[in-house]
Amino acid sequence: MVLGINAAYHDSCAALVGDGKVLVALEEERCTRVKHAKPARVDNPDQLPWRAIQSCLEWVGANPADLQAVGYSLLPGVRRPSAEKGDEGGFGTPAGEAEFERRLCGVRRALAEREACLGERLRYLPHHLCHAASAFYPSPFEEAAVLVVDGIGEDATAWLGRGRGCALEALEEIHYPHSLGLLWERAAVYLGFTAYDAPKVMGLAAYGDPGPAWPAMTRLLQVADVPGCSPFRLDPELAGLRSGGVAGLEQLFGPRRRPDEPPEFPRFAAVAAALQRRTEEALLALCRRLARLTGAINLTYAGGVALNCAANARLEREGPFEAMYIPSAAHDAGTAVGAALLLSPARGPVSPFAGPGWEGEEMLAALSASDLPFREVADPAEAAAELLAAGKLVGWFQGRTELGPRALGHRSLLADPRNLALRHELNRRVKHREPFRPFAAAVLEEAAEDWFQLPNGRPGASASRDLMLLAYPVESQARPLIPAVVHRDGTCRIQSVSRRDHPLFHRLIQAFARRTSVPLVLNTSFNDSEPIVHTPEDALSTYRKSGLDALVMGRYLLCS
Repeated sequence: MVLGINAAYHDSCAALVGDGKVLVALEEERCTRVKHAKPARVDNPDQLPWRAIQSCLEWVGANPADLQAVGYSLLPGVRRPSAEKGDEGGFGTPAGEAEFERRLCGVRRALAEREACLGERLRYLPHHLCHAASAFYPSPFEEAAVLVVDGIGEDATAWLGRGRGCALEALEEIHYPHSLGLLWERAAVYLGFTAYDAPKVMGLAAYGDPGPAWPAMTRLLQVADVPGCSPFRLDPELAGLRSGGVAGLEQLFGPRRRPDEPPEFPRFAAVAAALQRRTEEALLALCRRLARLTGAINLTYAGGVALNCAANARLEREGPFEAMYIPSAAHDAGTAVGAALLLSPARGPVSPFAGPGWEGEEMLAALSASDLPFREVADPAEAAAELLAAGKLVGWFQGRTELGPRALGHRSLLADPRNLALRHELNRRVKHREPFRPFAAAVLEEAAEDWFQLPNGRPGASASRDLMLLAYPVESQARPLIPAVVHRDGTCRIQSVSRRDHPLFHRLIQAFARRTSVPLVLNTSFNDSEPIVHTPEDALSTYRKSGLDALVMGRYLLCS
């Protein structure tokens, strides 16, 4: 059994691989209740996800001495100070990079302090190779092109390679300062959000006309879809990647958004829309380059940029590959899975429900310890469907925790997609999100093509439609029927729910469809301004302080 760890930057995570499969994987934020677990700083790559590690070991009934190897998803000795001026003592500066290297090398000591053997068994692994393994090994393809696009690994920002069997081969890399992921971080700050708020920028993009911002965006991010040229290049001074400021972006697009200005203001929405479109063009150029290098017909894709559902759908629709797979944890948390798989290669699907879980007796104990009234129901799927059809906001807590940023029917908040007012109520009473951010839909697999415009002639083109990683246009006749899940641009991020893989959640949606003739529900993550709930106690706490109408936990029902 081997342990994979991600802790270099953010989204700390632990994963265990043994017996030829991923046994369990858990993000540290689910345990600490701090989003992303920790920020990316030069002084904390040795801050390991101990609570996630312990939870994973307990789940499989193991202890640290049982681990044959430990993989950490970043190599020391590769990063270098950058040419442009950065924040004093921060990333890119000589002092900052020296501190980061010292802390990174200190991971071995941190492990040994907990268990002497762990330090001896540590192996540092290339960050992008870990991303690549997290995408290729669980994919359904024996051979595939492999693409990784994120902010930065050691010094690369994109990785192009090939996978065959259990072998991964690097073919090309794009290096800092040319980084799509870091550009999105700077753009998020310019638009008045935090560097970790790329999803807000994606949501805002649908509200904008890219035209006014397009000339400046093409100057900032150059795309070359021709052989022999780098697919994209970034002007680092204008992007301000190391400075932490947005002076270069203000030079291009005007003053940054103030807190009292709405994000939907046309000038800001135009920047988001132009960034989204230009990113899609850069990704298409990368994919065409990768197709020429490999001759492959299948693509596996990971890295934080792979969470962009609109771009993913465009890659599926216009890209050179016949089929595509993206893992549920495409972001840095997934490199823990990749690190473990590199040390113990295993091909085969990785469930998105890879975290620890709770059985009925454990849920009952948590419920009994609370002062909340509850009752057992004969069929939780039918009970939830009845409440949803009556216009109630329902928390849904079942089984093992999801791996990745999407709730896929184990830690979900559900609502009736027919009722636009419920979308606003969900934001007002529970989620407290910006109103421009869309909600996703969980749809019966067998009905998806009737409600959404999936790519014609390419059935099954994406092997990740069940992971809520692609946004599709809603059929025109369906849009007025499900307004709560239709985004400003007429699209919807979908989770295709199969009877085989998700029998209970499938039955819930079927039961809702019998009552409403609508084979889908609004599905969003079960949380309120914090990480997705993990334990029964987390779910009860969020239920207690939120405006949810009901909570279905296992076979137990709580109603306000």
